[in-house]
Amino acid sequence: MKDAHAKQALDYACNQGCEWVVLTNGQHWRVSQVCFTKPIDADVILDLDILAINHRKDSEAEPLALLSREAWQKSSLEDYATQKQALSRFTIAAVLLSEPSLGIIRREIRRISKDVKVELADIEKVLRQEVIKREIIEGEKAESAKKLVSKAAKKALRVVEKGVLDPTIPPTPAHQE
Repeated sequence: MKDAHAKQALDYACNQGCEWVVLTNGQHWRVSQVCFTKPIDADVILDLDILAINHRKDSEAEPLALLSREAWQKSSLEDYATQKQALSRFTIAAVLLSEPSLGIIRREIRRISKDVKVELADIEKVLRQEVIKREIIEGEKAESAKKLVSKAAKKALRVVEKGVLDPTIPPTPAHQE
């Protein structure tokens, strides 16, 4: 499949207001989620070559189930896209550059070198300039991931302020009033 075909399918989807685009030639299947931003773009969620799949391996055959009618009705593809976004390089970079992660890195550096005084800004500078690729921390997708991480951190803080001991653990009847 050529990029021109994908662009044409994206244009059709945008004109119809569709969130998903499935493009196939029978052998190769590409599923994309339309991003209604300016300019309009699409994130490839699933890219399969049916003939290259080893059907004896569940890990390779499982993505085929996302193309089924049942999966579309249950929004399984959307759940898969959410999981893929959570594990994207942009989200991971945003998590690494968040203040709690920088604090953990500083704590571990202090364990290694007890006499070294390290500031969070120094760690962030090294991560930005020497560890993480520039295209991962700059741009639209990086900003989106940064907002996602910030939103999750604020939500966790609100949960902690309400009296739940650990924001990663859902409240149990003992913690609820």
